[in-house]
Amino acid sequence: MDKRGARLDPLKHREALIKSPTPDRGYLTVTPEYTIEVSRRIKEEFDNGREYYGLHGGQIQLPEGPARRPAAEFLKWHNDKVYQG
Repeated sequence: MDKRGARLDPLKHREALIKSPTPDRGYLTVTPEYTIEVSRRIKEEFDNGREYYGLHGGQIQLPEGPARRPAAEFLKWHNDKVYQG
């Protein structure tokens, strides 16, 4: 939520995610069950990642309504093709 209490739309905030060393680079993914997985490669390649490892195994907060949720087939594709485990 933003400071006014309005729900933030994750699609509108994609740029903030891209600036981090995570989803688009394969260091973080969300499974089709909406669980966050963080790659061990963050530590291996950046000698860092503590703030990300705290997210590992957590569930993402889903928007209300199935139509606004990430598509399971896209999450599976990201896990199979982008995520670096």
